[in-house]
Amino acid sequence: MNIDDAFKTYFTGYMIGKSIKTEKTYYSILSKFVSFLKKKNKYNLEDITHIDVDIFISENYDRKSTIVTVLQVLKSFLQYFLSEVPSLSAVIEHIRKQKSTMSRYVGMPEPVKLKPEDLERMMKYIDKLDYVVAFRLMAFCGLRIGEVRKLKVSDINFEDKSIVIHGKGGKIREVPIDDETLEVLKFFIKYRRLKPDDNIYNMTDRAFQKNIKKWAKKAGIPNPEKIFPHKLRKFFGKTWLRGGGTPFGLAQIYGHSKVETTMRYVGMDIEEIKEKYDKTIRPIAEKVR
Repeated sequence: MNIDDAFKTYFTGYMIGKSIKTEKTYYSILSKFVSFLKKKNKYNLEDITHIDVDIFISENYDRKSTIVTVLQVLKSFLQYFLSEVPSLSAVIEHIRKQKSTMSRYVGMPEPVKLKPEDLERMMKYIDKLDYVVAFRLMAFCGLRIGEVRKLKVSDINFEDKSIVIHGKGGKIREVPIDDETLEVLKFFIKYRRLKPDDNIYNMTDRAFQKNIKKWAKKAGIPNPEKIFPHKLRKFFGKTWLRGGGTPFGLAQIYGHSKVETTMRYVGMDIEEIKEKYDKTIRPIAEKVR
């Protein structure tokens, strides 16, 4: 696959829904990487080797914390095309090992994984009903913060217990909603005297982002500065999969056109995979002798 085409495909696919800051970081690193490859007369993904990655980093970066970020970006980019270019697997594995070693050396904190009890504690410190509504819609319906802002009263079907989501690219989907969140919405709509065409949530993304860190800190969650709104959406996805929900169903709820995109977004670490294995495969395997 041509490297320029891959660059464009990645930014019109995987990067959709990312923050402006994240998009700028990825664009800066990847555009520099593409230019580096072209200078080496490498124009296709199939041409990339782990040596290219090492030379690129050594020529352009020296701060260890920055190198960890660069490795993450390159890994994400190459992994996006792994199914189409299997030869990238060796490069990706090399990057993974490098990143793991570097992360330990730098002393970076482990990724924050929210648990149900974390959400319960955080909820106690939310002091505005607007935020309660947004919090629940992201954590228990899987919405993006931008989709919460677009949600209108008329999008809520109280009888069918579902909501209509106006997603990115004009895509419309319908997702289920729990009874507790519906009750909160009923009270909120009545309290605010909202009309069918009114938006449910009118707070800014920055305000929610600032407050969610505050709630996490008060709730005693480690590394509260690492808590962002999308963590609630990831919580929904991981909870769905752990409970036996299918990746295809989750992709539909998330509004992803590809299941691969959903699985990359949610991710499953080795401990979660082992837990799933213990519940599904191990009991059968130990009976067959």
